[in-house]
Amino acid sequence: HVEQGLLDEPGHHAGIGPAAGYRRRAAGAGALFGQQLLAQRIIGALGRIGLVIEIEARPGFDDGIDIKRAEFARQLAALDMNLVLVARRVDRLEQVAQPLRVRHGIEVQCLEADLSDRDAPQHIFERIEAAGWQVDWLINNAGASGPNLLEKPGFAQHADFLELMLTSVAHMCHLFAPLMRERGFGRIINVASVAGRMIRPGDHSYGPTKAYLIALSEGMNGELKAEGVHVCALCPGFTHTEFHAVAGKQKLKASTPAFIWYDADGVVRDGIKAVGRGNPIAISGRLYRWLDPFFQSVLTRRFLRLGGFR
Repeated sequence: HVEQGLLDEPGHHAGIGPAAGYRRRAAGAGALFGQQLLAQRIIGALGRIGLVIEIEARPGFDDGIDIKRAEFARQLAALDMNLVLVARRVDRLEQVAQPLRVRHGIEVQCLEADLSDRDAPQHIFERIEAAGWQVDWLINNAGASGPNLLEKPGFAQHADFLELMLTSVAHMCHLFAPLMRERGFGRIINVASVAGRMIRPGDHSYGPTKAYLIALSEGMNGELKAEGVHVCALCPGFTHTEFHAVAGKQKLKASTPAFIWYDADGVVRDGIKAVGRGNPIAISGRLYRWLDPFFQSVLTRRFLRLGGFR
């Protein structure tokens, strides 16, 4: 029996979820240094790359591009990166893409894919490979609130949820991380949550999937960081996006104090800075950074297991 790792034998798969950058490859393996410089200048500043981003707000698997969740695209475009944006509706992606083209003079490609479809990562990878794009940044940013595991009858919707939240992320990493490793450079951000850092009775869908992303990111970063590939789990708390509106949780948002909410631009900045430093986990927001050790303590976890904060 031979155990195969997530990063072994990628074949023709692709691991990118919420975000992945690309840079056009120089023609031929033996391209001259001058040709490489020219290609990089055409794409943007030397060392700048593009990315693929999944920017859908689908808390209940509803359609919609969450404009605030597109913050990754805006901030990476501001760094002169060309972009590949991924979502289920290309027409809605164009609402994000066109202003970025105009404002930053970058190239933005839009790909249609549903990450709850098991074949989607492979299709994304094949299209990127066929176009000759080199992915240097990958941001897995798809998310949904998910059905109640114990109450929603039938398992089909649960399976789609797990595909979106877990399997697609692992698949994207499996496809793209080995290529980054070969080149000696890569940045992967898996958007997790502080919900993955704590036990909460009754949370048997969303929180556990985020806990997996945190563990996945820590494991990959530990293996790849020395080879120039940084992997970071970005863990925001309550963030101002359209997620809660689409999920029908406006009452929850209205009932909570304003100081626990953070803007998406700050969360994204925290993630980009953290992955650049090689941090495996980034807790976004001063409040949540202060609370995280409390959530990780043995006494707190015992209290939560008994039903606290239900």
